[in-house]
Amino acid sequence: MDKKMDYYSLNIVGSDEVGVGDVFGPLVVTSSFIEADNIEAIKKLGVKDSKQLTDKKIYEIAPKLMNLVKHKTIIFNNCDYNKIYNQYKNSHILKALGHNKVIWEMLNDYGPKIRAFYIDQFVNEKKYFEYLTDKKNIVTENIFFLTKGESKLASIAISSIISRYLFLESMKALAKQHNLKQLPLGCSNQTKLIAQKYQQNETLYNQIAKEHFNIKIKKN
Repeated sequence: MDKKMDYYSLNIVGSDEVGVGDVFGPLVVTSSFIEADNIEAIKKLGVKDSKQLTDKKIYEIAPKLMNLVKHKTIIFNNCDYNKIYNQYKNSHILKALGHNKVIWEMLNDYGPKIRAFYIDQFVNEKKYFEYLTDKKNIVTENIFFLTKGESKLASIAISSIISRYLFLESMKALAKQHNLKQLPLGCSNQTKLIAQKYQQNETLYNQIAKEHFNIKIKKN
């Protein structure tokens, strides 16, 4: 990270994803950046890593952030996620495709304003671009990676908050669509037990879950 940058650096695109660790629901990837005219309003909202915020707080500030900041989001629903995963057998490739997509859209819409792109690091730079080999519309310049980026760059934290909010909304919509009371988060033993029940209906499971998850419960 450039030593001249601070947490609220302007016109630096930050990109983050939510959902990869959840058996149920989509993968959501968002990129966003802060401009001078909205930085004070953003600071007042208490932006930080979405994992450190309650869902109540996410619902309070995410819609405000979505109105304040320029952002792009891609949501891989479960059918699309499973189709792509079955092709590559690697969830990191799905994340790379998602990050590149939203960054490409940001570049096309706001290119002159953007100083650089920072991705919350899930893989090293070499592997990231290997995952995108032979794909179209790849952004290769001014791409950087930050470990624990949500704590180092507000634009990454904002992207994590927006992604989390859209993920939670997607989970509600998914449950309602399939007449289910609720879909659990994460990959706990309780979640696995519910997943095992739904897995008996292959069509339903493809539509609500990430099929590659190992949902066997280990015995102590």
